[in-house]
Amino acid sequence: MNKKLFGIFAAAVGMASMASAAAVSCNPTTTNNVTTLGTLVCAGSGESFSNFTVTSTGSATVGLSSMTFDSSTGFVVIQFNPNPLTVPQDITLGYLITGPTNGIDFNVLGTPPSGIVFTEIACSTQLCAGPNNVVYGNISNAGPVQTNSASFATQTSVWIKKDINYTTEGVRLTDFTDSSHVPVPEPMTLSMMGLGLLGLGLARRRQQGKK
Repeated sequence: MNKKLFGIFAAAVGMASMASAAAVSCNPTTTNNVTTLGTLVCAGSGESFSNFTVTSTGSATVGLSSMTFDSSTGFVVIQFNPNPLTVPQDITLGYLITGPTNGIDFNVLGTPPSGIVFTEIACSTQLCAGPNNVVYGNISNAGPVQTNSASFATQTSVWIKKDINYTTEGVRLTDFTDSSHVPVPEPMTLSMMGLGLLGLGLARRRQQGKK
């Protein structure tokens, strides 16, 4: 096998192995208040995150602890840390995702607390408001449950509105994650692409050999 064909074969194997890639950190920025952030770019995912806003019935803040991207699942996971200074309290977190996105989910780290109601909406306008707003996905923790998710047709610009309603005095939520989903090829598709490239290379080599 010559160097060119070996390169094609290596590329095929590389694409097929993407399905087993591990989650990696895509931005080291941490903060106690997301409203101080500008634009966060998650390398490899094609997504960026901006326009962070926090409103509350008190003076709560929301921090950001980490951001990771798993190329095998297409999930960009942001870990947030809400800090309600008084309870009961209603906190609204909003931000813009720019780049191909086809789903959202949340995960409460640890035991799902009672006395807290989550809702999350993926939509077309800031804070999902206005007569022209289109809702792509809507999830909540009715129960409560620890995780929930929603899938939708791929969008290139998605606004997220997350509402955290503390209904019981003394209840605190330390960490939760929000995930946005990036479209990824199926492992079989990647393998077929790789084999197709290898086949084209072999066919071209045969044609050159006949001349």
